[in-house]
Amino acid sequence: MHLHASLFPLLVFLIFTTISSPLSAAEYTLSLTEADSLSGWQHQGEAQFTRDQETLTFSNGKSGLSFDYPVHEGAWSFELTTPAAFQGKILARLESGKESHVLELLNSESSIDKAEQQTVAHQFALSAAEINWQRGDENTITHRRQSAAPLQLSIHVEATGDAPVTITNMKVTETGFMSLFSGTDLTGWEGGGQPADVCWKVEEGLLVCTGVKKGPWLRTTEEYGDFNLRIEYWLSADGNSGLYVRVPQDGNHHRDNAEEAEAGFEIQLLDDEAEKYKGKLKDYQYTGSVYDIVGASDLVGNPAGTWNTMELNCKGQHITTILNGKIIVNATPDNYPLLNLRKEKGYLGLQNHSSVVKFRNLRIGPALDY
Repeated sequence: MHLHASLFPLLVFLIFTTISSPLSAAEYTLSLTEADSLSGWQHQGEAQFTRDQETLTFSNGKSGLSFDYPVHEGAWSFELTTPAAFQGKILARLESGKESHVLELLNSESSIDKAEQQTVAHQFALSAAEINWQRGDENTITHRRQSAAPLQLSIHVEATGDAPVTITNMKVTETGFMSLFSGTDLTGWEGGGQPADVCWKVEEGLLVCTGVKKGPWLRTTEEYGDFNLRIEYWLSADGNSGLYVRVPQDGNHHRDNAEEAEAGFEIQLLDDEAEKYKGKLKDYQYTGSVYDIVGASDLVGNPAGTWNTMELNCKGQHITTILNGKIIVNATPDNYPLLNLRKEKGYLGLQNHSSVVKFRNLRIGPALDY
């Protein structure tokens, strides 16, 4: 489906909660509204950077924001406010492999009107064929794509002096993605072997495992084959949990030979830095690993009590895990033959391992090529 900028009006009343599509809709909108994290965005750079609810402020140097998840089709929008007599430049980058679109949002050297503060709405409609950019009320500018690969989104700010540059109303819409969690109840989920409410609840829009011992794991009511799954998760201190992937109804995720019962696999979620685990973990027991099979290449999990983003891409038996924007597993049966013993379609699940774990922004879409 090809999308155009006119389909995405920018100026919408913003409330401070994640905006998600209904369970039946094939798109998901992630708004930068969470009070306790950047909701899928990573900040880098030396400039002064602050956040006041949905307002991001940059000054005194070079800085940037990058989105953790690639976007195949969808939209990206925000409002950019620059001070009078702004000195510097602001760029939007939309990149994929060797393809790079660098769009100049503002450059003080070429700007005609510098006398007053300016607020300009920017919106980008993204498809496999083109990028349509609308700046304020100006005509849409179309950039033809060189490939259909998903795009990585980022903003780069270079500001001189204390006068602030601000970004507000940041939103990304992922076309083709369906929400797995309504934020109000457990529709689409059920307890594995026991009622879900023994240790699972919805609290303040979050899906929460209370950590009650011997409580059930949480299972989707539908099975999935190839997909791209995106979530945010929060672990308590010493926390231990996992994502069950393509498991049978009983949740089995262990299988060492063809004679054993069919199984899916588990993606580990763990407080990697907890003292209780120091010196005791195998490489495949760290966060993002395919448990028992593939160890994570890097330990990039955020500390316990803070939010993490995770993307899991499953295409056949090619498994890719991206944690906080960094690929840490990219495995195929060529290198990890045990993957051939695991199911290619099954249920998704969230593990109860007697820890408090919270989830939000759970959505699923078509598998990508990694």
